[in-house]
Amino acid sequence: MSIQGKVLNSAQGKLIRHFTYDIQNIRSGKFILRIPKDYNILDKEVVLRLRTPSEISDIWQNEHDTLGINYHAPKEGWLTLHFPYDNKWRLTIDDKPVKLYRVNQYFIGTPVKKGAHKILIQYWPDTWLRKWILVSICLMMV
Repeated sequence: MSIQGKVLNSAQGKLIRHFTYDIQNIRSGKFILRIPKDYNILDKEVVLRLRTPSEISDIWQNEHDTLGINYHAPKEGWLTLHFPYDNKWRLTIDDKPVKLYRVNQYFIGTPVKKGAHKILIQYWPDTWLRKWILVSICLMMV
């Protein structure tokens, strides 16, 4: 993202540096930007370019706690997902469950073979609350 060639840096929360924007508000359709007081933005062109990594050909499911993508691995190696490691993550590659590992100290990842894959990433904590919600729904129906 840039204004007249001046690159804007992404930030979260309170914007304390000039030429930064809040990434959390873009999802809600807002664009919050911090620029110097003497910088007149009204006559400047704001350019927003978003791109999906070339290895991802399609996002076929994008819901709360679930992400499904078509991924083409250029070579055999590790698929690293920048989600914080938690043993409650579930990952399937080509409809087969795979083991997740802690990679780069904080994230989740798994080995992947070269080629095209259908990947489903889910986060489903096994808590007593979810089980009681199911029981309560069944009791309401009865």
